[in-house]
Amino acid sequence: ASDLSRGMAFGKNVSNIEQKQPINIFLDTYSKDIIFWENQLGDNFIATYKSLCDESFCYFREKGKTYFADSNHLSAEGSNNTKQDFVLSFK
Repeated sequence: ASDLSRGMAFGKNVSNIEQKQPINIFLDTYSKDIIFWENQLGDNFIATYKSLCDESFCYFREKGKTYFADSNHLSAEGSNNTKQDFVLSFK
């Protein structure tokens, strides 16, 4: 994700950079962290990754905008795509 966001920021060709990841790889990498924070935060845990993933992939960009500012911080577009998760959790 960081190579993609840097490349896009500097106007480089990013067509050869991974722009999505199979969801099973994402979950293999982060499921322990997700479970930990779900247990720690209970109903206050917000699984924002679900707004950037579907049943098959987690996406790093859409419509020419990247979801990440670097490898683990959301960009303005990524934040915009996940804000509904916060709105719904506080209703």
